[in-house]
Amino acid sequence: MDPGASQSRQKALRICGLSVLAFLAMLSYSFARPATESLFLEAHTHDRLPVVWLLVAGAAVITVGAFARLLARYELLRLFGSTAGVSGLLLLALLASRNAGAPMVHYALYVWKDIYVVLLVETFYSFANTVFSIRSARWIFGGLGIASALGSITGDFAVGVVAERWSTVVALHVVPPLLFLIWAICIPLSRVAGAHLEVHRDPVPVRLTDTLRLLWRSSYVLLLLVLIMLVQVVVTLIDYQYNQMVEQAFPDTDERTAIIGRVYAAVSGATLVLHALTGPTLHLVGVPAVLLAVPILLCGGTGALVALPRFLVAAVVKVASKCFDYTVFRTAKEILYIPLSYAEKTQGKSFVDVMSYRVAKGGASLVLLVLGALGAGMLAGPLTVLVIAAWLGVTVVTVRRFRTKVSRREEMGR
Repeated sequence: MDPGASQSRQKALRICGLSVLAFLAMLSYSFARPATESLFLEAHTHDRLPVVWLLVAGAAVITVGAFARLLARYELLRLFGSTAGVSGLLLLALLASRNAGAPMVHYALYVWKDIYVVLLVETFYSFANTVFSIRSARWIFGGLGIASALGSITGDFAVGVVAERWSTVVALHVVPPLLFLIWAICIPLSRVAGAHLEVHRDPVPVRLTDTLRLLWRSSYVLLLLVLIMLVQVVVTLIDYQYNQMVEQAFPDTDERTAIIGRVYAAVSGATLVLHALTGPTLHLVGVPAVLLAVPILLCGGTGALVALPRFLVAAVVKVASKCFDYTVFRTAKEILYIPLSYAEKTQGKSFVDVMSYRVAKGGASLVLLVLGALGAGMLAGPLTVLVIAAWLGVTVVTVRRFRTKVSRREEMGR
């Protein structure tokens, strides 16, 4: 077979396979997220959210060390599938524990929900960053985002129907079969479209200490670490204000599950549109402009929420924060990894994205606990604006470093 035709066939298989996996992964999460969040609010109220976010941060610290070893040793698509399968088994065990009346099970379900999805997403993009160039990624990542948004939209509407017709717990039982299907698909797909470690010459760390040394040597990756942590602090602060308002506005559990699902459906609808616009946007204005525009827009929305603290305003700001984070910002952020070594965009990325996403959430939780203890919860909004300002400052430094690695001409593929 002609080598060019073989490479084209492999690329087509990767795009098709990744599109199916993105759809299924987000479909599963669109059932898991509103169901676990609604059950948690029923059992513990929004006052305990900072506590569970701290638990998520601790679980992320434990997880990232073990997962870095797996990233170094196993083909990434196969690892993606195995992660989905093990996550499905863990959920079945947690649901059985809930039926048995185990204490703290709603905390465990919430932690499981936050950890499983970030592992899937970051493994997915570690693979994509390895096999696609910047020029291809601008367009392909938008298409993969459309597939994931379609999965999210399907799940966001379906979870409300299932919860209202049967129950929130029944909706959560839909998740394991979807995760097992991902596992089954990845086994053959990794054989024909995988990216195997032996084709990479970069030394790959296998211990957490090796990964930390890698980060210490790469100031660029450290900048990404700070950037992602600031972004997640902002998203967490917005999420807290939204959860407080949705709990007050919708006290019935199943009705709240449906409303949460509809808000996430709005997120998914907006992300579908933005994913379709990602390729043209990045082609026209480039990665740096996109990275700078997102915090500026969110700063305006957060200011509106401070001035008018209502559920509808909080929902709009939450939708904006989520859809930007999932679409143009994510694609632009992922492109920042592509010029790096294999070790930096697998082990380094896992540390930055898996741990910083959740540890930043834990840090924000500590701040919220302090504000709550002081009776100063109303300061969450102004604090969000300050953190966005810091996010913008770090972005300026990061995009300058990106330009030292990739010129505008190279980014555009000229």
